[in-house]
Amino acid sequence: MKAYHIAFERDPKIYFDEAIFTDQLWGNDLRGIPLLLWHNRLHPFPVQIAQWGLYKYNLGLKDDKQMEQALLVAEYLAQNLKNGFWDMGIGRPRYSLKPPWPSAMAQGEGISLLARAYKRTQKEFYAEKAIEAFKIMEMYSIDGGVLSSFPDGSPALEEYPSRPQSLVLNGMLFAIFGVYDFVEMIDCSRRPFLADLLKGLSENIHRYDMGFWSKYDLYQGGMISSKIYHNLHIEQLDALMRIDKRDIWQSYKDRWHKYSSRPLYRLFRDARRTWEKLTRTY
Repeated sequence: MKAYHIAFERDPKIYFDEAIFTDQLWGNDLRGIPLLLWHNRLHPFPVQIAQWGLYKYNLGLKDDKQMEQALLVAEYLAQNLKNGFWDMGIGRPRYSLKPPWPSAMAQGEGISLLARAYKRTQKEFYAEKAIEAFKIMEMYSIDGGVLSSFPDGSPALEEYPSRPQSLVLNGMLFAIFGVYDFVEMIDCSRRPFLADLLKGLSENIHRYDMGFWSKYDLYQGGMISSKIYHNLHIEQLDALMRIDKRDIWQSYKDRWHKYSSRPLYRLFRDARRTWEKLTRTY
């Protein structure tokens, strides 16, 4: 078993939005499960939990104690899958979302961890839960799933299943990694679905290019990425190149990397972000 497609930072807690770990609050009842402090309320945020589990899994490839913690996180996710999805449990005003709602990013990263737990332990329980979570990936958002489409009709996975489509790039890529892991480790019969997702993104990734920076999403014209998300896009494309050989991933990875290195383009980015904040209506 290999590490997750993207290597997490050595000490990722700083990226977890003031995460508080449950063993700090309630001893070992929920050992090592991070909680998100959101609007003065502690919340078990599925994306955060899955990422923490994947981070622990990476470490666990060389440390049995870390692997034990990763499997505890996988167990928590498996036990808390309700109606086939992990409820995000918070509102997202930009996309007019209120709980309960599923996220392709949470489904994908949760599936990635469950697939690894299954391969590591051979416990069918993990595979069964991954299969249950995967069904939401193939269900259209209008029916309660996370599948949507690009303007040309190509299939796309939605981090935020909004109307109109939001098509957040980083969340879509994490979701695709989850589909890939599911196909490789659980059910190879879903490979055509993965192929359709990759083809669709390859034919629509130009929509995220602003000529000086990348877009975060395509919602109502699209929001420009922050520096963190722009750099994440570059790293995700680098990871995507390892599982799909289309030249377009390298092309956009190199292009967006060049954007990052040009001071004038960074000024354009800052100006655009300022304009978006001043005109924001949510």
